[in-house]
Amino acid sequence: MELYTTWGSVRQGCNHGHRSIKAAEKCIRADNRGCHWQGGYSDRFIWVISDANEATDYYANRGPGEILPIFVHPPDFGR
Repeated sequence: MELYTTWGSVRQGCNHGHRSIKAAEKCIRADNRGCHWQGGYSDRFIWVISDANEATDYYANRGPGEILPIFVHPPDFGR
């Protein structure tokens, strides 16, 4: 079963597996809102992982699993 997690090179990961892409998107949006309130932005993207342990067991400079080509951030991302 494929799971999904969120990870970015600065913010790192959410550290848990999501059973659907929609759940991972919701997690990124929540992280982006939290960062926005503090004057920043989330650099997380969705990654495919094979089991929940991969969400916390990864190289900090590479990320877990494989990144998906899905852009979840709002149009003003990074501004």
